[in-house]
Amino acid sequence: MAYGRSRTQEHAEAVLRLAKTYLKNQAKAEDLTHDVFERLWRSNKYKEDKGSLRSYLLLMTRSMALNRLNQTKNRRSILERWRGEFKQETPSPESDVQSSDRAAKLQLCLAKLSNKQRLIIEQCYLHGKTQQQIAEELAMPLGSVKTKARRLWR
Repeated sequence: MAYGRSRTQEHAEAVLRLAKTYLKNQAKAEDLTHDVFERLWRSNKYKEDKGSLRSYLLLMTRSMALNRLNQTKNRRSILERWRGEFKQETPSPESDVQSSDRAAKLQLCLAKLSNKQRLIIEQCYLHGKTQQQIAEELAMPLGSVKTKARRLWR
């Protein structure tokens, strides 16, 4: 069945109004209205004996609007779930200054330590090694490594 322009144009305003009710955006409602009529013309699934063309178009509009809203909701949910994985922060000048200030203070503190003590701290905190691993690598008793690491905090 072919749908003439005059036959569908009389329903376009109702379809647009319903689309705008669901989507709350004029441009998106216009896009949906276009898609509803395009689907009608391409699919040719409307049967006059099943109901009026207006009812069919409004039901299709409702269905397609709800699908779009669900797609948007699903995309937001996925973005929220993965936001931390893809977040790329550019450091602000203030955080750069704070970071470099902290690094300078850390370098001053490390410079005040003995070579052995500095090496133990670097191995532990920079390389993530356990005190047992450090003791084995430096051929030192475990108690000495623990003592040197603890002396920092006093």
